[in-house]
Amino acid sequence: DWAFSIAAQIERADREALGEAERLSFVRVLRMAARRARNAGAVPQAAGYLVIARDMMEPGWRESHHALFVEVEWLYCDSLLALAKIDEALVAIDRLLALAVRPVDRADTVRLKAIAHTVQSDYERAIDAALAGLALLGVDLERSPNAEQLDLAYRACRARLDGVAMPELRALPEMTDPSMRSALALLPTLAASFFVESGLRFLHLIRIVELTLEHGTTPESAYGLAWFGVFSAHHYGAYEDGATYAMAAHDMVQRDGYEAQRTATLVALDQIIAWTRPLGFALAQAREAAQVGRAAGGVGMACYARNHIASDLLMLGAPLAATRGEIEEGLAWTRQFRYRDIEYILDAQLRLVNTLVSGEYDRENVVPEDQIASIPTRFWVHHYAGLTAFMFGDTEKAVAHLEKGMRLTWSAPAHIDAASCAMFFVLALARSSQAV
Repeated sequence: DWAFSIAAQIERADREALGEAERLSFVRVLRMAARRARNAGAVPQAAGYLVIARDMMEPGWRESHHALFVEVEWLYCDSLLALAKIDEALVAIDRLLALAVRPVDRADTVRLKAIAHTVQSDYERAIDAALAGLALLGVDLERSPNAEQLDLAYRACRARLDGVAMPELRALPEMTDPSMRSALALLPTLAASFFVESGLRFLHLIRIVELTLEHGTTPESAYGLAWFGVFSAHHYGAYEDGATYAMAAHDMVQRDGYEAQRTATLVALDQIIAWTRPLGFALAQAREAAQVGRAAGGVGMACYARNHIASDLLMLGAPLAATRGEIEEGLAWTRQFRYRDIEYILDAQLRLVNTLVSGEYDRENVVPEDQIASIPTRFWVHHYAGLTAFMFGDTEKAVAHLEKGMRLTWSAPAHIDAASCAMFFVLALARSSQAV
């Protein structure tokens, strides 16, 4: 690639004697090389190009070459996030927000801030940031829609979707409106609402599908359509339709330039497809999500894919040694980003596996609920603690944990572990003194 070749020469050049015109040309090349390296998953290489580009930019370029200056700074913030330098990224993001003027630039920067807050398990601040960014673009969402509002929005969206054949949906033209593209890029950061009690988790997906039907597709259309399928199954029992939407989304992310949303789309596909295809097929989607996320930098969903893999392996009855290896690998990956809420899920899964392997059961070895920010994490922690207790005959603990899990199954929409929790809760009740 010519951009990489020239960037390599720039890295070795004596840059001190360059005039402004040469600096400008070199920074543009480094910006292009950084984008291509980032898209290819070569994040450290992209970050290296950006460090040189930032060093070559003059302070006066903030005004004289504003768009280029902002773009390089944005790419630098994005690379910090992908390298798990979350605190450093937040400082750089705030610095960029003080510089960015155009609503689109500010919204794109706020998107990075929302991602950083999500990885920190600070979901309310992530939602605040995303909604503020959307408002800059003229897209307003109700933060706390009620059940009636959600039902009306869903039925209107379904009516429009039902009027479009799947081949037509896959062939929708590319969105061209820059403001709408920025809004579609920002809307998926409202995945933070998956982890709190809010109807926004469904509403933002409905809005993505609506905007896609109105304006055309972007990579984020795939995320929206796939998770719309998950929530259609969860709220309306539309498992076949939900799987169809997720598969259509999967086809979308095969397009060039759509790689950034492959991770989130594959995680959704794993979640919904387990009801209509063999579980091994679902597991393959979760594995691919983890692999793609490692390369493309879909940090939050890549971490989330790890506990999906473990859930699928445990449900399949895979060998415990192999399952333990997968979970330990997932923990090592997730800890790079200090994404505690996903760590807690993986820890709960690992505790079940280790207890089954060793035969040494500790009924008190559970993460205290007040340490957990994410409601889905609380569900999974109670679910796996309940399973562990049930397997070792501690019926009282099993009932207590699984009952708490049952109250939170809504936070794991259309996930097979919600069904597993219900089954083991009934079995534990039947075994307990509460059985009639």
